[in-house]
Amino acid sequence: MWGFQQGKMIGAIGVPLVVAVIWSMLGSPNAPYKLQGFYGSILELVLFSAASFLLYSLGHTYLALIYFIIAFGVSMLIHFMDI
Repeated sequence: MWGFQQGKMIGAIGVPLVVAVIWSMLGSPNAPYKLQGFYGSILELVLFSAASFLLYSLGHTYLALIYFIIAFGVSMLIHFMDI
């Protein structure tokens, strides 16, 4: 929704595509160049924070806060429990 409001079709298709490529190359469990440890945590924090900020910028304040808390909590559980 944010991409469509900012850049019409280019933003609506381009932004999610770029994020998906970055995640699939660096962050996913089967990524060829998986970032581990501190750098992996930073990548997750940046991507989840960006998604939360974009929700906030669209006027969905509570949804952005809930999303960030859940995404950050799940991420920390996964890292600390070594799942």
